[in-house]
Amino acid sequence: STTYDGAVSRKFVEDLPVSFGGGTRDSTALALLVPGVVNGTTYGTQFGVNIGGGRQFSTEFQIDGMAVAYQGVTENVPLDSRPDQDLISEMKVQIGVPTAEYGRTSGGVIEYLTRSGTKDLHGNATMLLRNTLLDARAYNSASVGRDQQWELALSLGGPVYIPKIYHGRNKTFFFFNYTGFRQAPGGNPSTVTMPTTQERTGDFSDLPYQIYFPSSHEPIPGNKIPASALSSVALQLAKLYPAPTNANLTNNYNGLTPTSSKENHYFAKIDHNFTDNNRFSGSFRYQHAPSVIGEGAPFPADISSNPVFKG
Repeated sequence: STTYDGAVSRKFVEDLPVSFGGGTRDSTALALLVPGVVNGTTYGTQFGVNIGGGRQFSTEFQIDGMAVAYQGVTENVPLDSRPDQDLISEMKVQIGVPTAEYGRTSGGVIEYLTRSGTKDLHGNATMLLRNTLLDARAYNSASVGRDQQWELALSLGGPVYIPKIYHGRNKTFFFFNYTGFRQAPGGNPSTVTMPTTQERTGDFSDLPYQIYFPSSHEPIPGNKIPASALSSVALQLAKLYPAPTNANLTNNYNGLTPTSSKENHYFAKIDHNFTDNNRFSGSFRYQHAPSVIGEGAPFPADISSNPVFKG
């Protein structure tokens, strides 16, 4: 055969030591356990992996037979939503020339099979925690860096049972998963320079050197910019800077970049067996992941929100 098939089972996932950071545990990382799958680092490496030397946008991703990765020309499209590890029953990888049912790709195929309920009621809860109280100080840092994040995964599955109305012990089953993730601003504190209170009003008399008008290059008397020369826009922008944490003219602000994340993922599935050969399955996924993303210095440089994934 020209195709290599690899699979990662649910038991293997449960027995595998895992680490997390910056988001929920991503089931796509499990594909890296299969030979021929590598981390993707270039534009177009969907879900962060490349298979069998495949080119950009040449991999098919499916959940229960439905494509979830858009084979287009843009990155991070809404349907490019990775499933959490706790809702995956099995992951299959095809490398090489895929079978006819996957005839849309030249790189490889990753297929996720989601978990289903069984005739008995079962549930599991997983809590992963990283906290500053459990950390040591880095060798090159004067204090312990802040690292506060956790993931909570709750799953429940079993037969559909409605008292005095319906008992689906051997016919109808449900499965539900909730995965939540929280991350507070973290890292080691850093120091930057902020304008002092008087400088925000145009008074730079505390500086040890002369400042000049930018248009005429004339010295500004007393380093105090006249009120008539102040920009109303600049005055409003100055209010966005946090106040200094000490009285120094430079290196007067110490803090953390305000990066935070709050994710809530939901998955629900219903299975019904009409006969041994005829079955129905339907599922619903909802992910909401608003984030605050700070860049560079320890104050808001860019604030944005992740898209809401529905599917």
